[in-house]
Amino acid sequence: MPAKKVTRTAETNTRADNILTMFDEIANDVLASVTAKVDRRVAAKVKDLEERIEAARPVQLFAGADPVGPPSDKLHHQHFTLLLQTLATNQPAMLVGPAGTGKSFAAQSAAELLDKPFYAMSVGAQTSKSDLIGYMDANGNYVKTSFRDAYESGGLFLLDEIDAGNSNVLIQLNAALANGYMSFPDGMVPKHPDFRVVATANTYGLGANRQYVGRNQLDAATLDRFVVITWPIDDAVEQQMAVGPYGADWYKIVRMVRDHVETNDMRVVVSPRATARGSVMLAANVDFNQVLHACLLSQFTGTVLEELHASSHAMWLQLRKDADSSDRLVDSGWQALVRDMSVNAAYEFCFGTPPTPVGEDTLLKAQVVVKSADDWAKLQFLTLMTRDDINWSDSRWQLRAAVYHEIKSSGWDFRETLFANEQNAESPFVPAGANNDGGTASSD
Repeated sequence: MPAKKVTRTAETNTRADNILTMFDEIANDVLASVTAKVDRRVAAKVKDLEERIEAARPVQLFAGADPVGPPSDKLHHQHFTLLLQTLATNQPAMLVGPAGTGKSFAAQSAAELLDKPFYAMSVGAQTSKSDLIGYMDANGNYVKTSFRDAYESGGLFLLDEIDAGNSNVLIQLNAALANGYMSFPDGMVPKHPDFRVVATANTYGLGANRQYVGRNQLDAATLDRFVVITWPIDDAVEQQMAVGPYGADWYKIVRMVRDHVETNDMRVVVSPRATARGSVMLAANVDFNQVLHACLLSQFTGTVLEELHASSHAMWLQLRKDADSSDRLVDSGWQALVRDMSVNAAYEFCFGTPPTPVGEDTLLKAQVVVKSADDWAKLQFLTLMTRDDINWSDSRWQLRAAVYHEIKSSGWDFRETLFANEQNAESPFVPAGANNDGGTASSD
C-alpha cells in the first residue's frame, strides 16, 4: 500500500516557520543570557575589590612629623593605630576584648610594622616562673626562654590571654615592665631599648565573668604596668573575614545570633571566628545546616537552639531568594536548599511562576520545542526565566512561558543536569564532556 502523501499547506508552513523562528530567538537569548552572567561575574569581582579598597585603613607610624617604616595597606582594627602609638612611646599595652577579635594578630602586625622580632607565649594556670625567666639545669647551665631573648636582644613579646595566668607568677614581670633591668636565674640583665610587650585578655583582670569563667583576678601592681586598650568586635574587620560568595549573607546570620545572645544576656560567645569559619565552609559547598550547627549553634541547647535553628534557616532562605535571581543557577549556596525540595518547589524557587499559557497554537509549539530538546538544551532554556527584562505581554515571552510550563509539567528534574555541569565554575552551562572553547573534550 503506497504511503500517504503529506501535503504542506500555507498554514503548516507558517506554523513551522514560527517554530524555527522561536528556536532562533531562544538561541540568541541564551547567548545573551550567558554573556550577561559572565559580565555580572566580572562586575561583582570588581565591586568586591573596590569595596575592599574603600574599607582599608592604611596605617603609617610617625615619630613627630617623620614617618617610621613603610605604610601598611591592610585592613586593621579601629584601635590598631592607638596600639602602635602606645608601643612607639615604649609603653606596655594590654588589649582587652571578646574572643576572636584579632588581638593576637594585631600584636604580630605591630611587630612587623615596627620591624621588631616577634615572640609569643600563651598564659595559663600552669604557666610557671621558669616558663618566663628560665631556670638553671642540673649541670648549672642556664636554660633561656623566648621572653629572655626579647628582653635582652629586643623584640615584641606577646603574653596571650594573660588573665588566664597565675597572678603570683605574673608578678615576676613587674620589674621587667617598669624598670630598666630584671633579675634572671643567671644574673641581672638590662632591658634592651627595643623591647616591647603586648598582653591580651578577655577580661580586665578583675576575675571571671559569665562568658569567661576560667579567668583570674590579676594583681593590681601588674595591671598598673599596662596601658589598657579596649578591643571590641570591629564590624568592618569582621565583614572582611566573611569570604567567598556567601560570606556577606553568612555574616548576617552570625550577627542575628549574636544580637540574640546580647539581648538576652546569655553565657555564649559568638565571635568573628564563626564568621570566618562558616563562610569558608560554605564556599567549599558544605551543607548550610551542617555549617550552622558546627560553626554557630553548637553552644545552644533546648528551645533556644530550636528557635535559632528555625530563624537562621528562614533568614538564609530569604537571603538566597533576595540574591540576584540571574545568578541562582551558578550559585551553589542554594543547592542545599533545593536538594530536599520537591521538583515543583525547586522550579518556583529558582525561576518563579510565569503566567499560565493560553492558546492551542502556543501550547503546540511548546510541545514541539520540548520534545526536540535534550536535557542540556532544556537547562539552557530555563536560564531565560532568570532574566530581568521579562515582559509577559510580549508574544515571544508568552511562547517561552508555554515552554517553561511544558518542561515543568513533564516532571523533568533540572537539578541533575545542573549539578552535573557545576564542576566547570567559569562556564557552568557547558555540557558535560565539552571544554570551554566549545569543542568536545578528547578522551586522550
